[in-house]
Amino acid sequence: RLHAREMQLWTACDGEKPVGCVTTSVEQFPRRKVLLIGVVAGERGRVREWIKGMDDLLRAYAQHAGCGLQLAEGRPGWDRFVRSGWRSVITSYTREIER
Repeated sequence: RLHAREMQLWTACDGEKPVGCVTTSVEQFPRRKVLLIGVVAGERGRVREWIKGMDDLLRAYAQHAGCGLQLAEGRPGWDRFVRSGWRSVITSYTREIER
């Protein structure tokens, strides 16, 4: 899906060195467009260094793409990272996008 440009790959770098990545896709649901956040991965213990900046970037991208919601799934440990309007729904996280 990345090669077909149906998904996006976002990287967090320390200089030239990648330390984390996120995949996303913009999906049209019957009532609104959604930015699905897929894989979130990175070097152990370094997520705190880049997750806030990535979150801001993905929110801006969702707004630009006309999405009304961001949707992410992950293990319960992600609770400590998903502030700024995210709410836990079992192990899925959603956030409304302002227009």
